[in-house]
Amino acid sequence: MSDLFIQKSKNKNKTIAKKQKNKAKDKNVLQKELKNKLVQQKQTENQNQLIDSITFQPFKQEYYEETINLLTDVFVNQEPVCKSTNISFGDLRQFVEQVLKIGAHLSSIAIQKYKDQEGNICSKVISAIISCDQADLNLYEQQIASSKVPQIQFILNLFQITEIKLNELLGINLCNTKKGEIIHQVLLGTHKNFQGMGVGFYLSLHNAQIIKQNGFQNAIMELTSSLSLKICKLLNIGKIIYSIKYAEIREDDKFREGFQQIEDRLLDEQISIYFIDTSDFVINNYEQYIKSLKFIF
Repeated sequence: MSDLFIQKSKNKNKTIAKKQKNKAKDKNVLQKELKNKLVQQKQTENQNQLIDSITFQPFKQEYYEETINLLTDVFVNQEPVCKSTNISFGDLRQFVEQVLKIGAHLSSIAIQKYKDQEGNICSKVISAIISCDQADLNLYEQQIASSKVPQIQFILNLFQITEIKLNELLGINLCNTKKGEIIHQVLLGTHKNFQGMGVGFYLSLHNAQIIKQNGFQNAIMELTSSLSLKICKLLNIGKIIYSIKYAEIREDDKFREGFQQIEDRLLDEQISIYFIDTSDFVINNYEQYIKSLKFIF
């Protein structure tokens, strides 16, 4: 047998082996893609079923304590600025309780229904948004400003930034706001087990409908995290009118009081002011619209 023939045979065997290896590799890739697709499909189905067990509704007094505790826990343990300034659960809870008293009739909650171990149907608050009439909030701001509680000084600073920039950019003077003109969405929080599923988005839409129905001309919200910024951009019923990095706030004499304890890791993060003109959006057949939104973040 000639060397040439032997070499050709080897080359042929190598080619066959390579093709078989590539074929097996392609098969593994396809199997992996199919598996990932099935897993993703199952996750989507599970989350859609979960969303179906959640209702979005106006705040109800029976959920008063639960709503306060949920929002306080979310902000103290997860919100970047609250964590950085080491605000206590008790101090922030007082603030949450007060703004809920002011805006209970304008706020929204997300309720999940579930069965306990005995098979009884129960419900719990998994997300909440507190909205206040700006005229009522102005009175409360004066009270907490006079109390000089250092732990919530940064909240007053957030409000101050909003007041200054709305006046500069849009000619709106929040201090002279009349009842029923502007709604201030003060707090939005979702339980950590339900974040990233669109719950905050749906709840924000529900609250937007309340704003519309109560005849408010405008709504404002301070966005202090990337998640709240993402939600508002997806809503597409308002606009970011101003953003400022925490690094700039610390250096600005007008704003820096109450922000000095912000950790360096947050300096590149930013606060944004979200502004809604209610004449710009119309949501018809709201319940059907909500049910049609079957996407997962």
